[in-house]
Amino acid sequence: MNQQILIIWQTHDWGGGSWNIEVIQESYHDDNLTKFSHDIQVTNGQLFLSSYTDLTMVAQFEDERIPSKDNADLIIPLTDGFYTITVCKLFTDDASGDDSSTIHFRIFIEPKLLEHHAQVYQIPWMQRY
Repeated sequence: MNQQILIIWQTHDWGGGSWNIEVIQESYHDDNLTKFSHDIQVTNGQLFLSSYTDLTMVAQFEDERIPSKDNADLIIPLTDGFYTITVCKLFTDDASGDDSSTIHFRIFIEPKLLEHHAQVYQIPWMQRY
């Protein structure tokens, strides 16, 4: 994460589930949501969304890649450069990640002009606020 090539967050205390996201290519504008922001560098004109399963497979097997074959369609086309990504949680902690009709996370993507990056010391939302 500190090399601006990866953003990881915990979706829920119990993990698992299928989570729906909405991607908005503009600056974040709602201070009433649980959120975190992190910078990322886009290369090859693509930002990939992935899952914990994909990450564990890549860590275990040399022939695995991100994006995985199962998630290869989870691509956000972007111009190469630096972006600030803000991930907002839109549900309460007792909600299920298996509700297919609800948006669970909103991801804001904002171009970043400066190349100064904040450092990360733990995975967002692993700690209690």
